[in-house]
Amino acid sequence: MWRQFRAPVVGLLVASGLAVLPVSAEAGALPRECTSSGLDVLCVFAKPGAKPVRFVVPEGVGSIDALVQGAAGGDGPPDTSFGGRGGTALGVLFLKPGQVLDLRIGGRGGNATA
Repeated sequence: MWRQFRAPVVGLLVASGLAVLPVSAEAGALPRECTSSGLDVLCVFAKPGAKPVRFVVPEGVGSIDALVQGAAGGDGPPDTSFGGRGGTALGVLFLKPGQVLDLRIGGRGGNATA
């Protein structure tokens, strides 16, 4: 697939799970969770919450390389089973400037009580 390599790169990390989303982007208003160094930008979203974190795709962005990691699951009834270790997914999201991503940050699953 064709991708533009001259644009600056934005990296976006979503955690709870963790998600890392490196993004092609030009200068623009980035969320407070983002830091930049030269043409690279890294955004870290790691605080679980009920409300989604909104990320608006900056001008010049055509795609995001996304590495997303899910949190572990909760344990089963006492002394019977442990929760899963979580999962990881890697992929490319093709986007348009101004497109809105609502990032939902979760956390480790709760343990069973019975």
